[in-house]
Amino acid sequence: MLIILAFFLGLVASTLSNIAAGGGALVVLPVLLALGIEPLTAVGTIKFGGIGLIIGSIIGGRGKGVVRKDYLWPMLFIAIAASIIGPLLSINVLSGQVKLISSILIIFTAIVSLASFRLKPKKRIVSPRAKYGGFLLYFILTVILASFGSGIGLLSSYVLILVLGMTPIEAIGTRRVAGVVGLPIQLILFFQSGHINLPIGLALLAGSIIGAQIGLRFSLKHGNVFVRRAMSVAAIALVLSLFL
Repeated sequence: MLIILAFFLGLVASTLSNIAAGGGALVVLPVLLALGIEPLTAVGTIKFGGIGLIIGSIIGGRGKGVVRKDYLWPMLFIAIAASIIGPLLSINVLSGQVKLISSILIIFTAIVSLASFRLKPKKRIVSPRAKYGGFLLYFILTVILASFGSGIGLLSSYVLILVLGMTPIEAIGTRRVAGVVGLPIQLILFFQSGHINLPIGLALLAGSIIGAQIGLRFSLKHGNVFVRRAMSVAAIALVLSLFL
């Protein structure tokens, strides 16, 4: 029964994540914690399931022009560095802080979302200074994402959109491809520390492969304006979830 639940959690979370450009882990994390799974093990297990999100997104976005290739190499290097630093930080942080950090990040994401709600989601050419600043912010957020696995994916997408000039759909597609190199590194460290529940992780992975394709195709069909609005709805919904 638990495996079936994990499969549908992966399906729903990855679908929503590719519609709202992130935040899917925050659908799964509270459920795993409620089931009595230790916080860092829950984070590691969600990361294992995230392999399915990457696979499904690459399949669903193939040939659709959803990846900003001019930004891909810097993001790949950032993913590698952050994926080494992040898990080392989380493994040496008290488990009880995972929930607190996630809550703070959710609130901050909602503030950014509301503050930028009226901005039009279109591709922009940005200055070299904006690129350097954007990549620095993205690195910091990617380290936090690699550390705690939730509450920050949506905020990372906002950096790509608001600072680096991507469209919402480009932010989804480019982040997923960058995850190809980053996530396996993170998983090695979580495996070594024993913070992955493999049966649940496999079920999440299977559901995520399907859900990621559904979510990305839905986003492509409805366009960047729809995704931008979905990001705002997701941010507000995540804040409300803190009080449930």
